[in-house]
Amino acid sequence: RMAEPSGNELASAAAKGDLVQLTNLLQENVNVNAQNGFGRTALQVMKLGNPEIARRLLMSGADPDLRDGTGFAVLPDAAREGFVDTLQTPPAFRA
Repeated sequence: RMAEPSGNELASAAAKGDLVQLTNLLQENVNVNAQNGFGRTALQVMKLGNPEIARRLLMSGADPDLRDGTGFAVLPDAAREGFVDTLQTPPAFRA
């Protein structure tokens, strides 16, 4: 599976914690689950201690259960590291 250019940009903004850039990209209707060149999504590369980034991605439809090529998924990793609250979103935003 090829990386989508928007996946690289979105993942970069998420990893840097750049909420403005992230919001701008999401408003351009980029695929929130697009993978970067390493096969990871924005939600997979963001810092787990940044709930605002997580909230924005989840509200835009990011899937916390998606796995990368190594089998990594955000939800179990967040739980293991004590960041489950980062991935909590109001039920109204869940699909």
